[in-house]
Amino acid sequence: MFCPICATEKSYSSLEEEAHRKNIWLSTRRRVLTHNILADQGIKTYRMGMNQFSDMVCLVKLLSIMTL
Repeated sequence: MFCPICATEKSYSSLEEEAHRKNIWLSTRRRVLTHNILADQGIKTYRMGMNQFSDMVCLVKLLSIMTL
């Protein structure tokens, strides 16, 4: 799966994992967009963005960073 936001190519061990990660990515994207709307209105003081970890949940992110 190619991520147009962070310009990375991702590969997963199965179609099920790819579908799961896509759902995580979509959920993260919604959270980022919602947050940034609030930031544009002055309700939040910072903006958020997407990156290569946007298809991971917190524990997977932590393990990924620790193995770099």
